[in-house]
Amino acid sequence: MDFLKLEDLFGDMVEMILQDDIPRKNIRMTYPTGGQPSWGIDENVVFVRLFEKEDEYTKQLDNTYEVENETIVKKSTRTRVWELQLVAYGPIANNIVNKIKDGVFRQEIKNLLTKSNVFLIPNMPMCKRIPELFGEQWWNRWDITLNFNELYKLADEDVGRIETVGIQTNINQ
Repeated sequence: MDFLKLEDLFGDMVEMILQDDIPRKNIRMTYPTGGQPSWGIDENVVFVRLFEKEDEYTKQLDNTYEVENETIVKKSTRTRVWELQLVAYGPIANNIVNKIKDGVFRQEIKNLLTKSNVFLIPNMPMCKRIPELFGEQWWNRWDITLNFNELYKLADEDVGRIETVGIQTNINQ
């Protein structure tokens, strides 16, 4: 899946889990570029940050070969492992990260992710409190990092076919 579509998928996931706790406009993919918060200290905001992660599963390539239209097509898949960092600010930041941590196990969330070949790695990390000092005020911040596997499909490749094979044998006496 394209990276931006994958990011949107995780944004949709967070929105489904949080429902009416915070507005969709407060679920953000990037930090403000101006170097200062673009929200108030009493406003609840979640940042969704996605990174590809180094893992043993990412080193395997699975190939199958199928006959299609009188040729052989190589179909390849591999696993991409994703680290999803969720950073919540605001008065209910702890509630937000805990609700996401629990919400990824809901069936509707599993269904959403499965449609895109994305699957939670249920390692259950702890939520971390990381207060942040800005403008001589401490902003309430809580973080959680979740990991997911994605079944990634490479483009099919026509590897051709063998039309004839010649075999010659000799007998030595």
